[in-house]
Amino acid sequence: MVTDPQKFLRARLLAPALISNYGLAPGKAAQPRAPALRRTATYRAIVCALGLGAGVAQANDPIDLGALGAGGFRIDGIDAGDYSGRSVSGAGDVNGDGLDDVIVGAHRADPDGNSLAGESYVVFGKADSASIELGDLGSGGFRIDGADVGDLSGISVAGAGDVNGDDFDDVIVGAHRAGPDGDSSAGESYVVFGKADSDSIDLGDLGNGGFRIDGIDANDLSGRSVSGAGDVNGDGLDDVIVGVPFADPDGNSYAGESYVVFGKADSDNIDLGDLGSGGFRIDGIDADDYSGFSVSGAGDVNGDGLDDVIVGAIGADADGDTNAGASYVVFGKADSAPIDLGALGTGGFRIDGIDAYDYSGYSVSGAGDVNGDDLDDVIVGAPLADPDGNSSAGESYVVFGKADSAPIDLGALGSGGFRINGIDDVDQSGWSVSGAGDVNGDDLDDVIVGADRADPDGNSSAGESYVVFGKADSAPIDLGALGSGGFRIDGVDAGDRAGVSVSGTGDVNRDGLDDVIVGAHFADPDGNSFAGESYVVFGPSPVAGPLLFTDREEFLKATGASVASAPYSAVNQPPEPFQSGQIMFDAIAPSSLNFGNSPADFPDDNDIELAINANEDLDIAMAEGFTFAMGIDFDDASGGSTPSTFDVTVKAGDTTIGQLQFQTDQLPEQDYLGVWAQAPFDRLEIRETTTANENEYFGTVSTSQQPLPPPIFADGFESND
Repeated sequence: MVTDPQKFLRARLLAPALISNYGLAPGKAAQPRAPALRRTATYRAIVCALGLGAGVAQANDPIDLGALGAGGFRIDGIDAGDYSGRSVSGAGDVNGDGLDDVIVGAHRADPDGNSLAGESYVVFGKADSASIELGDLGSGGFRIDGADVGDLSGISVAGAGDVNGDDFDDVIVGAHRAGPDGDSSAGESYVVFGKADSDSIDLGDLGNGGFRIDGIDANDLSGRSVSGAGDVNGDGLDDVIVGVPFADPDGNSYAGESYVVFGKADSDNIDLGDLGSGGFRIDGIDADDYSGFSVSGAGDVNGDGLDDVIVGAIGADADGDTNAGASYVVFGKADSAPIDLGALGTGGFRIDGIDAYDYSGYSVSGAGDVNGDDLDDVIVGAPLADPDGNSSAGESYVVFGKADSAPIDLGALGSGGFRINGIDDVDQSGWSVSGAGDVNGDDLDDVIVGADRADPDGNSSAGESYVVFGKADSAPIDLGALGSGGFRIDGVDAGDRAGVSVSGTGDVNRDGLDDVIVGAHFADPDGNSFAGESYVVFGPSPVAGPLLFTDREEFLKATGASVASAPYSAVNQPPEPFQSGQIMFDAIAPSSLNFGNSPADFPDDNDIELAINANEDLDIAMAEGFTFAMGIDFDDASGGSTPSTFDVTVKAGDTTIGQLQFQTDQLPEQDYLGVWAQAPFDRLEIRETTTANENEYFGTVSTSQQPLPPPIFADGFESND
């Protein structure tokens, strides 16, 4: 238990030895909203109208990072003490392949023997779940090497959006211990332009591959936090924000500063002391506020068409409560006039922490549109808050977007957002926070909260992270009773501290749902102590699901043109009259289908007749193993005496992975049963549940052996470019 929170946190964060050897904790580096397929109301209407049970993975089931399987992939650090995963972020589509990428910081790595120069790694998006070894990245991404000994580059990393306007997303890397112009620990940040190749980058020789942003005074620690900022000034180029928490504006020691740097196409380096029209400075208020300790893009919070930013000031004394912390949303603007957070006026609003030593603003992030009101929201972490008397269990706060500039008291949030309560003493939930995009596909943006000191399954400080689904109401959330409101992500080994950094990543595997990344910088891959690991966790998309379509062509279009159609044989089926049994499909050349030993011809070479008696199962299995897509034309050939109701179950072995119930007379124009999957299935059970009814159905059969994304309806999805 922390008996002296102020002494505890200041020792961890401010002591020079700890800053040098351990590095400051990462502020949230929010990724730009990357191009991704986003579900619209049209798709939801289709699902609701058809009553589709699309086999969605149980989103509230905890995820064990040690048994991630097909649910994502692990990224292993290289050398002992590298601390890879100390900072992580979504990166947008850096290489232009249509998949979103991630960036991982390893600020204590030694590139080219330069001790603690630091490294960062851009890892390209991919659909498979194979683990990645950063020492053998190959064509799967590229390494970014720090310039000088002790720079600690990668202490903060973030996606930056498209800063130079070349249609490739860029990244930003902070090196808060760098010494530009001989000013020790003034700090540097580097914008690295996106590129398609995998050549490594030396930040000391960046050339036309990006530009450097130099801090001003010794020990300012600029670059302690960095983030993409969106398009703050409305010029069509994305901007970045750099936090300088130890700066002394107007002589106020450690009041802190932050700098919005406007996007630009050239590679000229920037001196924050001579920014001119290239951006603007944001000055902290009081000594020891440490404004800029965390910074992030915030999206368009006030709905004026310009993107905004958020700045955390962990040492601020809101309402006289020592180190309660404060955060500031600063609205976007086209001019370069500096901003004084003490005189923000209509230029934004302040968010005040509640209790002394909560350190609200320790982590901040844009959250996307969590409540669906078309205004972007923000999230603020307060890792030393004491919900329900649980010391340092931590709290996080989603604050809904708004057009006015009235300050917000997190203790009286009301309908303006909601609180997320940590669980156990010293979990420190809110140590890291981030927007997560739309992880569960409900058209509301979600958030992710890291609790790096939590003890899943009794593993001390293995760490936990929580994806909290978006919602319109303001009821507080207890992470210990999350239920269907999200899911928990458990770290693996004691001391790993999974959740020390978290971020949304966009759609890394291009399945139509957004993913997240969790850093565990104290993990020991391959026995390398503190080499660190990071985990990309895919959004819990349906692994398989039956859907109804108007015809075969719609099915093929929706699931991708790779679905093949061919004549099939049916084997192991009893002769007529059909009873409960199994049909096994085998792709062959002859244009007939064999039922037992009796061949039967059909008017169409690709037709199959299915006759099902009431309450009997037709169990269709793949004779040669798994498949990923299958379609059956469900035309009623006999004109049955009563409407038919069907249950369709998709299985992998004995495991149900998708279900559908439908009634034929209610869907006269939708009679093609299409089954798509991202995981293979090998059985399709069809049961007619109508009592005392017999109908015959026939039609084409189409299959695919390739994994498919969820069906994409032309009028039901939209590109979020």
